[in-house]
Amino acid sequence: MTIINFDKASAEIVRLAYLTEKYPPLISELPSGGIVYAKDSFFAKYGKAALKKLTSREEEYCTEPFFASRFMLNTLFESQLLFNDEPYTKVDFDDFLVADRDILILNQRLVSYGSQVVGLNLMCSNCEVDLEKESIKIENYEIERLDPESCRQFKPNSNEFFYRSPDKKWSIVFRLLTVKDERELIESSDYEIYGGGYPMMAALQKTIIALNGELDKSKIWEMILNDEFPIKECMRFQNYVRRFTPFVRIISEDMSCKQCGQKNQIRADVDLNLLSMNSSVVRDILIEEMFWLHRQLRLSHGDLYDMPLDFRKRLFRRELKRLEDEKKEMENRKANPQRPSISSQR
Repeated sequence: MTIINFDKASAEIVRLAYLTEKYPPLISELPSGGIVYAKDSFFAKYGKAALKKLTSREEEYCTEPFFASRFMLNTLFESQLLFNDEPYTKVDFDDFLVADRDILILNQRLVSYGSQVVGLNLMCSNCEVDLEKESIKIENYEIERLDPESCRQFKPNSNEFFYRSPDKKWSIVFRLLTVKDERELIESSDYEIYGGGYPMMAALQKTIIALNGELDKSKIWEMILNDEFPIKECMRFQNYVRRFTPFVRIISEDMSCKQCGQKNQIRADVDLNLLSMNSSVVRDILIEEMFWLHRQLRLSHGDLYDMPLDFRKRLFRRELKRLEDEKKEMENRKANPQRPSISSQR
């Protein structure tokens, strides 16, 4: 289950990738449609992103204890992006919209590891008891795309938008949250205070570029704190932004609560934790599959390390099934031996 409609643009991307890459790329349609990036960038031209698939080399790297940080995972995705250099204008991964990054995470997860997700804290929506479920299956996904007609872009091909209050007293130039904004908000002390979330005011401070022509961030912040910019207008502005902000959510299978019998369907924002892995388990599987394929098919360790995860896992399952079928056939022959027929000669 990958999130892509294979159209002419996708076919062109695959053709370009085959000129330099050994394996086909993973193509994702960006919820922003690429309209927030530089005009000459690959993402603005196609409205899609092309990534290298995760390989065994990256998988081993991801299982290291030091890798469990947002910065390292963002760095990994930045290194996987294709066509983010000449002849196209480079887009810094920190400037990606959060929703655009999330679609890359979800697609990589579904292709590399399937739809079964472990390690999520699940709670019944009725009785608030923890659901005794070790893993959930992603049944579907929900994508809200950025509609250019529903928002007023302040500058074309930029992450700058314009809002004017109904009474026309307030005009705001703002941007949608980027990967860098999210990281800075999470690294702030307020993130822990607010229970793993960040307050509306902190997000406003990041997103507002100009307020009634004022560009100085400190002065804008003073206007908000001193109620010069009324809280009512803040809420109205936030609702306006929320209406067209792109997002990606996963939808789980139905799960019944053992306590109250309530059926629950989890809708959750995509998070970097979606790619989190039990390092010891993943590493053991990685070593076992690579060693087995090396012994059976005489593939070099270099070839196996550079093989995308979905290729390696399919190859492992195919060869394992072939050996099991051969074993069953041999057992059947032993159980039902056929005597050679001697034709009579006249």
